Amino acid sequence: GNCACNNHDSGYDFEFSISILELNELMEMLKKEIGEKNSFAKLAEEYPELAGDDLIIATTKTQYGNEITSRSVKFTAEAGTEWGINCYSSGDFDLGTCQCQSHNPTYQKSVSAEECRVLIQKYLELVEKERS
Repeated sequence: GNCACNNHDSGYDFEFSISILELNELMEMLKKEIGEKNSFAKLAEEYPELAGDDLIIATTKTQYGNEITSRSVKFTAEAGTEWGINCYSSGDFDLGTCQCQSHNPTYQKSVSAEECRVLIQKYLELVEKERS
């Protein structure tokens, strides 16, 4: 509601109401969140040796010839995160002279279990390619 709690103590008996539509929306959101957590738990069971590690998806060479991670994914039984370089001219990574004053040199974002699964497959393909 829109209560500013001016006429009563906010911690005690005040009326709270929610419409059936709002309740259904809330239930769907919770089901989706629980389903997503279950999906990450399944990923962690499926790939226990990979859970919790930074899995390198892509690399790039610095201006000095060193190979560095440019994109990675990390997941646990609860969530997944993708990290990557945003500015390929960043001085922070020896990629160029950009000081990244008006933007971030990297990004980090949450990924769904399905997106995470795709990135894990990409990682495994890269590992297999390196072994060959």
